[in-house]
Amino acid sequence: MGGGGDDRGKAIRQLADGGFIISGYTNSFGAGDLDFYLVRTDAAGNELWHKTYGGSGTDYCYAVEVTPDSGFVMVGRTGSFGAGNDDMYVVRTDSHGDSLWTWTYGGPQNDWATDVKITPKGDYLITGGTESFGAGSADAILIRLQSDCLPEAPVGYVTLISPGPPDWGYRLNWISGALSKLVFTNFCDGTEGSLLGDAATDWTMLSGGDGNDGDSIIFLASTPLTSGTIDTFWLSHPWCSDVVDWTAGDSSGSVDGPLPVEMTTFQAVASDGQVTLQWRTESELDNDHFVLYKRRVGQEDFHALTEIPGHGTTSEPHDYQFVDSWVQNGIAYDYQISDVDIAGRETFYEQIVSATPGRDVIPTEFALHQNYPNPFNPTTTIRYDVKEAGLVSLIIFDLLGREVATLTHEEHSAGSYSTTWDAAGMPSGIYLCKMEADGFAQTRKLILLK
Repeated sequence: MGGGGDDRGKAIRQLADGGFIISGYTNSFGAGDLDFYLVRTDAAGNELWHKTYGGSGTDYCYAVEVTPDSGFVMVGRTGSFGAGNDDMYVVRTDSHGDSLWTWTYGGPQNDWATDVKITPKGDYLITGGTESFGAGSADAILIRLQSDCLPEAPVGYVTLISPGPPDWGYRLNWISGALSKLVFTNFCDGTEGSLLGDAATDWTMLSGGDGNDGDSIIFLASTPLTSGTIDTFWLSHPWCSDVVDWTAGDSSGSVDGPLPVEMTTFQAVASDGQVTLQWRTESELDNDHFVLYKRRVGQEDFHALTEIPGHGTTSEPHDYQFVDSWVQNGIAYDYQISDVDIAGRETFYEQIVSATPGRDVIPTEFALHQNYPNPFNPTTTIRYDVKEAGLVSLIIFDLLGREVATLTHEEHSAGSYSTTWDAAGMPSGIYLCKMEADGFAQTRKLILLK
């Protein structure tokens, strides 16, 4: 099995139907010098299909295991992705070999995975070697990926940051996973694609028979996007409308005209005699001001509460806050927000937040609220509710399940609390905040962007 180059099988498993799955690496097929190579056969050894996985560098697969859902998990080493030199590389697929997620782990030196097993609970046990960690030189390494710490599906979204015609500039925004492919479709004939800025450094555009054939414009990452945003992806046409469809990882949508403001957070925090409204924008386009609207819960119509100046056109994130003191304790209020551009056009955001101010209000449920701001750098505030006295713990974990900070682990009386996490010494990435109290457990995702 293979092509005209060097193709090697390194592991094999028999499947429930009598066929086989074989993993190894290839330079006959794929995107780089060597790529992960997965071949499925029938019981007689006839090839049913093969797939490759990897980037522009060298990627070696050493082991494969069958997952409980009849998919596959492969492990090896990658020179295409990760922190530096070679890193441990894990690829998870469905039963057809289509990639569900990938994961890298390592440091500045060489790190590699040689085998993988699946526990009865569905966790992944990965063995290998490391030159980045341990006592010195090369050391053995054992990693357990728990089910709630597995890499997330690649999810993102596209926003317009420079309207045309003739040139339309787009930003790719990361939500989770590793985004390595962006596809535009449903554009006018004759539309051309290009890259500038950071996108030109880390991404390339397929052309000709590789996929940019008039029906789609495809961008591929040499370094997948795993946090923040990246721009600029350009589509150019002398007169075409800006309505295009996009696909990024497991997410898709359309960009229909300029988006005045890209708002990522909007929340209301109640206290004695007031409600604090907080929101965050990642970018703004011709934004003159925001309008806050308010109503009592149960009423149909909102009324304008106040106007807050915007920042015009900016690609930098901004945090906003307004304290509403025109409230009565014990009464619930709804809030909505809009933005108004310099031409006077108003855009409403669908999200409605609610709050009930009060003096010494006792929560009726345990709750861990989403941190604010999120994403953050380097500090963020975490609010939580305790409905009855007892021991409460609030612990921060990284995605490998390692505890990185304990915010509280002590007796609490019933009430609402807040605490601040200073992550100045932590690397950018996704962290998990877990609250436990009297049988209650809840986890929130915190995104640190530096």
